[in-house]
Amino acid sequence: MNKKDLYRKLVREEELTKEEAMTLGDTSKANLDLPFKYVIRGDKFLGSELYSETLKNIAPICSSKRNLVAKLENFKCYHSSDLFDFLQDESQIHLQVYDESCNIKANVPQIFGLYNVYDLSKRKFKIAIVMEKIEGKTSDKFKDSKNFSRIEKTIKAYERKLGEKFILNDVHPSNIIIEDKTGRIYFIDFEKWGIW
Repeated sequence: MNKKDLYRKLVREEELTKEEAMTLGDTSKANLDLPFKYVIRGDKFLGSELYSETLKNIAPICSSKRNLVAKLENFKCYHSSDLFDFLQDESQIHLQVYDESCNIKANVPQIFGLYNVYDLSKRKFKIAIVMEKIEGKTSDKFKDSKNFSRIEKTIKAYERKLGEKFILNDVHPSNIIIEDKTGRIYFIDFEKWGIW
């Protein structure tokens, strides 16, 4: 299979073998125990428009099926084994928060797991958490809105309910997204959350 066919396979969200991945690009930043799946446009990282300036490590996934993003390493310096542990811990917390949020009707992006994703601009694989992309703006953009008191009240109610099961660290307006179409409030970024 040539490189274009392998790239097309990733866009269709099909998994590559380790051999196919090594043929397509650099796997030195990958974890060989994780699936090789998905492709990101590393030159098109999301910035302040949809997510805050602090979430520049969120990259859109090229997919013909769904609207997904990949959360890559933060801008801290990690060894590859530390990075894997860090993202694995965050993905586990995210999954538990997602499951609990369904019980209390809070909104959390669906998580699909931890993968080696292909960075098209650098032609290399990186470890990332793959999750649903929420189209919207951070809650701090609504401070001057007439609906802000309702939004803030709803956020506080969700925080109380989620706070019964989780330690809510780093729940800032920049980590809360208001979806454009529905006005639903979504919590994102669980890297500092914990479990009681």
